Amino acid sequence: MRYFFLRFTFVLAIAGWSLCASFAQDEALQKEEDLNFALCPKALNNPFWDEVRLGMEQAALELGVKAEFVGPTEADASLQIQKIEALLQTGIDGIGIAPNVPESVVDVIAKARDMGIPVICFDSDSPESERLCYVGTFNESAGYEAGKLMKKFMPEGGKILIVSGGAGALNHQERIAGFERGIEDGDIEVADIQYCNDDLNRATQLIEAYVSAHPDLDGIFYTASWAVSAANVRRDKELDLVIVGFD
Repeated sequence: MRYFFLRFTFVLAIAGWSLCASFAQDEALQKEEDLNFALCPKALNNPFWDEVRLGMEQAALELGVKAEFVGPTEADASLQIQKIEALLQTGIDGIGIAPNVPESVVDVIAKARDMGIPVICFDSDSPESERLCYVGTFNESAGYEAGKLMKKFMPEGGKILIVSGGAGALNHQERIAGFERGIEDGDIEVADIQYCNDDLNRATQLIEAYVSAHPDLDGIFYTASWAVSAANVRRDKELDLVIVGFD
């Protein structure tokens, strides 16, 4: 289902980009096979983006266009801007961006639009930018559902840790806000929020250190797909933890 959604996302993006391109051209429309698009994820070291790449490649084949998947190795806003700036110099026809920090891409998106290059945001938004549209999850609503699930499996309450990606990522912020709303009327205390910068290995190290220092921890909420790291730690250390993961 997620793979289908990612492919559908890219199809929608192509449709929007192509529409913009058709208004921008005075003469004959550019042939579809001449179109070249790019997606710029937050990072390449998160397995989540592997599925995004697959969806993009499949959609590009179906639509008969070219597509590149270009982003920083790790979740880093400044490195992401450098990648986008480089793409703007290649004659790209449209770019999809998953911003590490929403404010960080405002200027580069404005630059792209000035160059006649349409930009969309996906997965994570930059609502104050000149992006064409946002394609992604209603993150706060999804976080709210995760909070209700945590409350269901912790009816007596307890202390939990929230593990998120980048502190500046809007989609993670929205998921946390929704989650906290979902546990409001329960006896669940958020002991801490820590950030793994979208790195699975870092998430594992973080959890190992935290549970060792806080043996009274009762649960963990992950705002993305690193919940497997907590599951492995729980198994290896034989811990009694409730784990709820997103993605």
